[in-house]
Amino acid sequence: MKANGRSSVILTNCCESGDEVYVTLNNGRVDYLGKSVPDKKERFEFTGISRFSANFVSQMFALHEKNLSNGKHGEYYEDCAYETSKIIPWNGIVIPNLAWSEIDKEDDVQRALNALKDIRRHQKV
Repeated sequence: MKANGRSSVILTNCCESGDEVYVTLNNGRVDYLGKSVPDKKERFEFTGISRFSANFVSQMFALHEKNLSNGKHGEYYEDCAYETSKIIPWNGIVIPNLAWSEIDKEDDVQRALNALKDIRRHQKV
C-alpha cells in the first residue's frame, strides 16, 4: 500500500451485509469508525487492511497498555487505532467496489474462496 509513510486504511463502499464497520472521512482522514450507521456525510466500509507508521503504532500500543491497566481487556485493535487517529492522522484510501472478505475463522476461508469463484465466473461472461 503506497501511502508515503503515512498511516492509512483501505475502505470501500458499504455492501450492507449487516456486519459492517463504518468509516467516515474528513479531508481524507478517518473521523468516525464504528458499528452504528453515521448520520453525516458519505460512509465507507472498513476493510481492516491498514498500514501504520512507526509513530502511530507506538502511540497505539501505549493506548492499549493504558487500557489494559484500566481493566479494559476486550478492546479491538480498531478501537485503539481510531483513538490514536485523533492524535496522529489515519488516512482513508477509498477503492470503490473492492472485492474483499473478512476472515476470522476457518469456515470464512471457504466462504471467501466461493465468493472469489463467483467473481471470476462473472468476469468470464
